[in-house]
Amino acid sequence: MMGVFAHYWGIDEIGVFVVPAMLAIVALRWAEKRAKKRAEESDEKDAVNVD
Repeated sequence: MMGVFAHYWGIDEIGVFVVPAMLAIVALRWAEKRAKKRAEESDEKDAVNVD
């Protein structure tokens, strides 16, 4: 039974896997949002220069 308590019910797995995975997901979504915003601004700038 002591082997079960050695892992603190998965808390160590959360710290090792889930937290870095969530940070990676958040970073990728943030970067995607920034890229879309820059692309839209670039498209708007190009549309204004065409006229």
